Amino acid sequence: MAYSDAIRTANATMEGVATLIDGVHTLTQNGLVVYAQTSRSTLINTTGAIADYTSGSVSVTVSTGDIVEIHADISWSCSLDPATLGMQLRRDSTDIGFRHDYVTARSSTGGIDNVTSLNYIDAPGAGTYTYKIRWLAGTGTAYSQYLNIYAKVLQNT
Repeated sequence: MAYSDAIRTANATMEGVATLIDGVHTLTQNGLVVYAQTSRSTLINTTGAIADYTSGSVSVTVSTGDIVEIHADISWSCSLDPATLGMQLRRDSTDIGFRHDYVTARSSTGGIDNVTSLNYIDAPGAGTYTYKIRWLAGTGTAYSQYLNIYAKVLQNT
């Protein structure tokens, strides 16, 4: 990248670093990185089979060659000890990555005892996609109070 070449010398100055940062900001503002984000803070719960996490989705439009980074942070607890929870990322109607299973020795119904993050890099091809979280309680009832999920599109232009 031309911006980084300006500061790779032994003569790099603070002005050169500032120019680099301004250039990256300009690239972002001109659309080389776009994103969608959803946050929620309402207590919800699930039992039994894997199900969609209520309000746990984001939609983005992707061009050919673009890469999507999906990241989610979820607070959770389960009613039984040991508490177990499974989480899965999904693009439209297709599961992506692996289901992640978590275990903790604390039981609670507050939905905030544990925080778990999921990350995935996807290269789905051109189109508009909805990424969502699916979850299940391995034991008892699973509760969640907070969610933040985003999909960042790294455009290859």
